[in-house]
Amino acid sequence: MIRLRDRAYENRLPAYFRVDLKLGFRLNGKKSSQHFYVDLTNMTGRRNVFQRALDLDKERIRYTYQRGFFPDVRYQISF
Repeated sequence: MIRLRDRAYENRLPAYFRVDLKLGFRLNGKKSSQHFYVDLTNMTGRRNVFQRALDLDKERIRYTYQRGFFPDVRYQISF
């Protein structure tokens, strides 16, 4: 493998774009608190490239993508 230092940063991954939304509500009591939230990750569902790797068996570059749209709902009680 020959490395060309003057071209080290020439190959880049595509631009990364992701829109997240998190909404939450907290109730504070005398001895405990309750927290409820909804987290909507990657609302646009865009497939951002996570990494690029060389697949030696197939002699090609393989891309790994990040997760698409992912809703997360949580409820927490703290004492």
